[in-house]
Amino acid sequence: MIIRIRHIDGISILFLRGSLMGEIDSIEVRNAVYTELQRLEKLLVFDLGGVARMNSSGLGVIISSMASVRNAGGTLVLANINQRIGPLFQITNITRVVKEYETVERAVAALKRRPAK
Repeated sequence: MIIRIRHIDGISILFLRGSLMGEIDSIEVRNAVYTELQRLEKLLVFDLGGVARMNSSGLGVIISSMASVRNAGGTLVLANINQRIGPLFQITNITRVVKEYETVERAVAALKRRPAK
């Protein structure tokens, strides 16, 4: 798993590349989220366009990341869910819990419109 992070107007965008299949990948994502929360970044976007494979461990890290961000008073959204992992999101209805946007740009725009807490 390769994670590249970009910051735009207080929003952390985590570009995930590779497979999100097991504990090692999950730890990398959790560590990245933790680092962003320590920076006091409370608005996060996971760009999933580069994720080639994902299983239940990958879904678990998304849910646990969402809970961590929410507990810190922030918001986590998903962007760019590709065709390779899209069916997993449809079957599990995870987007009922975590908001999804077609592109990172739309996700960032939506987070910018959120009222301050």
